[in-house]
Amino acid sequence: MRILRALPILAVLALPSAANAGLDFTGCIRDNESSLACTAAAPALGGARGLALAPGGGQLYVATQDDASLGTFSVDGTTGALSFARCVQSPSNRNGTSGECGASVVEGLQYDTGIVLSPDGRFAYTGGLRLNVFARDITTGALTYIGCADGGAAGSTCTAHNGAFRAGVNGLAISPDGDTVYATSDYLATVAVPSPSAHHSALLIFNRDPATGLLSDGGCAQDAGSPAGCAVVGDGMLGPLGVAVSPDDASVYVANRDTNAVSIFKRELAPPHALTPAGCIMQDGSATGCARTAHGLTRPTYFAMAPDGKTLTVASDMGSTAVLTRAGDGGLSFSGCIKLNGVAGGSPEDACANSPVGGTGGEFYVTPDGRNAYSGGRGVNGLAVYARDPSTGFLSFVECFRDTLVSNVIGCTKAAPALHGVGQMQASADGHHLYVSVQGQFTNEGGLLTFARTADKLVTPKPGAPKTIPVPSGAKLTLPLTCPTGITEFCSGDVVVTTAGAVASRRLARVKVSRHTEGGKVLVRVRLPRSQRRAGARLHVRITRRNANGSTTRVTRVVRLVKRHR
Repeated sequence: MRILRALPILAVLALPSAANAGLDFTGCIRDNESSLACTAAAPALGGARGLALAPGGGQLYVATQDDASLGTFSVDGTTGALSFARCVQSPSNRNGTSGECGASVVEGLQYDTGIVLSPDGRFAYTGGLRLNVFARDITTGALTYIGCADGGAAGSTCTAHNGAFRAGVNGLAISPDGDTVYATSDYLATVAVPSPSAHHSALLIFNRDPATGLLSDGGCAQDAGSPAGCAVVGDGMLGPLGVAVSPDDASVYVANRDTNAVSIFKRELAPPHALTPAGCIMQDGSATGCARTAHGLTRPTYFAMAPDGKTLTVASDMGSTAVLTRAGDGGLSFSGCIKLNGVAGGSPEDACANSPVGGTGGEFYVTPDGRNAYSGGRGVNGLAVYARDPSTGFLSFVECFRDTLVSNVIGCTKAAPALHGVGQMQASADGHHLYVSVQGQFTNEGGLLTFARTADKLVTPKPGAPKTIPVPSGAKLTLPLTCPTGITEFCSGDVVVTTAGAVASRRLARVKVSRHTEGGKVLVRVRLPRSQRRAGARLHVRITRRNANGSTTRVTRVVRLVKRHR
């Protein structure tokens, strides 16, 4: 058997347009001290970032970095409109204001970056200078502070302590089974030359009591060179930010900004859910020692897990976003990546597909129905819309929004007010609306935007071949194939060409398809036997494409040779 290679053609990836996907801006709420162009205002929304939607969709909760607050907004089940209900706030914050939430004061909400709800909706957890615990009234949605977890320093009022908790919470996640809360923390000592020994980096593990919602120390995981004192040692864990748990509860992932790597842990399904290091994947050219590499992973920040758990999207501080395929054992491999090219100087990775809004320090969100994804981030006044095929993970750029007044995004055809630094996003319970937090770019900025959402119906285009092709003048035939590409799906796989119609078919070529193609086109060279160099001869072309979520698409096409016109 002779093995041939597809011709290596490297170019910008074609992004097929999607049908029926899109957003329409419907309204926004600004911080009451902000000048953002929203007609409605609410207190303590400065630096809004973390979002969590209540089960059933009746309330939306917002955690803010600058105002050190946790806000509750009621959701109109018919129109999707938001209205301010109440908030709690720490007495000191980055904006220098306090008392905006009245007597509702809770310590430790400073630099509040995230909020997660327990699967039953009875408790909420926020990550700031410490990890705060709130009981939630499932009827009214009201939150009541009941406890906290921290590092246990002198004077701590928290009942739960973790010795590796040194510098507040960066990322926050709760396991789908509700048994464990994970938080990332990183303290970098002031040294002339940063090294692993100067990084107090850790993944903090807290066991959760499902009856009371309270937390207890469950240990931690660290890089081999970190002084955090954790029993579990993972690969590439310096500067941890994002943390995610797979929908099947079997894997935990940590995004590490200072090693350009994602650490992988196997999670035992039975309590106490011990973690076992399972390697890492790093940016191509980095030096963390991971067995696998990817593009778009320079300074990774936060995750978006697809609802089926088969793809993991990693945003970065550099404006790129990597999409990784998750295997059955939890391992990760590179599927594709997006680079920010709509902002001056925003093209950090030539191997990635272009998008006007990649998101510096970006956020990426995949909807629960798996039909769309959205991206934005700090430093970029824009929001991108992508269509997604849940069956393959195929992702295609649709459109993008820029801020109405102040925008550095080029090429976005739609506009919306207050798009100053997109934070986290949440779809409404019925999927008809999208809520977007905005962190702001100046003091006392922040808010919430609402968009009407139309879910996409994209179906991944299948590979193909021409129905006819002229008989070659010599023994070699150049066979053009199509293998449509999107943001996260390349033409990786193979092509097998055999004769057709003969008594015994004969394999002519097996070709490994190049991962990069020009406009979704691949040229395969096949050496034809003399008996097949005639009009009417037929070839069977079997194309196997590896999809972004690890599935495969197989198609067979019949190509008939026709008389060459002179």
